[in-house]
Formats: sequence, C-alpha cells, structure tokens
Amino acid sequence: MEHPVAVDEVKKAVQLLKNNQGQGICKITSEMLKAGGDNTIRWLTHIINEVWHFDNLPEDWTRGIILLLWKRKGDKLV
Repeated sequence: MEHPVAVDEVKKAVQLLKNNQGQGICKITSEMLKAGGDNTIRWLTHIINEVWHFDNLPEDWTRGIILLLWKRKGDKLV
C-alpha cells in the first residue's frame, strides 16, 4: 500500500453520494452514512484501509443485485 486512505477523502466521498438510492446487500443507505457523522467516517476509513492493507476483499463486496424496473416507457414485457 502506497499510503492509507485519509479520513478527509472518505468524508468527501460520502458527501458526494446521492440520496434516495437503493441500498446494497448490507442494507446501508447513503443517508445512513451521512447521518453517522465523524465516528462513522472514521470507522469506514479504518475498514477501507484494512481491506487495502491486507488485499482481501470481503465476499459481500463482490456481489451486487441489479433490478430492472419498468418506468412506464416502451413494452413492459421487454
């Protein structure tokens, strides 16, 4: 690892997250991360640096769920 991720970097990234987006597998929303304040940012920074340092990505971080939603445009069956 060249240098650890700084708390300020994580704080800026969390602030840039869009609200009202679907949560991931972990059920954590961007609003929850933003509302958590400095303690949450420090915890998240620690987790990111641990993953980076040990080069071991948790299995849940490699999965995603994609849902196709019909937006009342075009053929519903397509």
